Amino acid sequence: PSPIQAWVIPLALNTDKDIVWQAQTGSWKTAAFGLPILDRIDKRSNKLQALILTPTRELAIQIADNMEGLGYFTNVSCIAVYGGGDGNSFTAEKTALTSGCDIVVCTPGRMIAHLNMGYVNLKHCSYLVLDEADRMLDMGFLRDIKKILAALPQQRQNLLFSATFSTEIKSLADGLLNSPALIEVARSNSTNDAIAQKIHPVDRTAKHPLLAHLIKSNQWEQVLVFTRTKHGANKLVTQLEKDGITCMAKDEPGVLVVARSGSPIVIGLGDDETIVAEVLRLISEGYTSGYEPTWSIEESWNTSSSSIPTVTALVHTWSSVTTFPPWK
Repeated sequence: PSPIQAWVIPLALNTDKDIVWQAQTGSWKTAAFGLPILDRIDKRSNKLQALILTPTRELAIQIADNMEGLGYFTNVSCIAVYGGGDGNSFTAEKTALTSGCDIVVCTPGRMIAHLNMGYVNLKHCSYLVLDEADRMLDMGFLRDIKKILAALPQQRQNLLFSATFSTEIKSLADGLLNSPALIEVARSNSTNDAIAQKIHPVDRTAKHPLLAHLIKSNQWEQVLVFTRTKHGANKLVTQLEKDGITCMAKDEPGVLVVARSGSPIVIGLGDDETIVAEVLRLISEGYTSGYEPTWSIEESWNTSSSSIPTVTALVHTWSSVTTFPPWK
């Protein structure tokens, strides 16, 4: 087991104690909270018994898939509930929520949409997991989280994961958890000492040509590119392909399959930490580029890569502003 699994699983299995743990993304935490939940919930019930809140739909889908895999030989149902779909997906979610799905993995905003319709019953929920709580706060979900908490029973076990432990996270934990066990797998708010970080201030119009020049002149074979939006990722992929550089955007099918194959690849990514962490795990040595960086993306890079000590990365960040975040 990973360090976080070794600490959390026995504690969550054998006690009802609230747990807050700080560990980097990519530390295999899904099994740490998933296995105890699968073991302890009532298999004969047709009520919603466990709620897992995540910041993004990609992470919700990934956790739901993992939970289904872990509980394959159990009579436990699990569904991912997230926004961005069509009316059919909302109807399917409503059906699952009203028919008694055991475990629901959801984004806060989507759960609020269902709660506002009046048919979601959370009164039998015995387990609440806040996964990547720091990211949910960064994305402005605090109000939604509080509304969801108000719909839950007072008697439940709370499990909170955060890659960083800011003042806001401490405040949330103080209001949510009851004398929790604190497990710290990573240094508080730390960066990876194995990463060389560099900033290249450059005009916005020159970012793409400079990126293409750096990739070609340095003969980089595996490059992870951060962009601010999915649209920006797709646009960058089109531009780089015109320069003869093979690349793929995050939301294109098979990007992780290609990364797992070890093929030379340049990936245009949005700021989804889950996908970033997964790709970083697969690339044992490479380079990363922050194309349109925001603080959340840079922090995502620092925390995600800390779980991969073998990675030696060179960070190039472009910005048209004169102030920069506190790089180490």
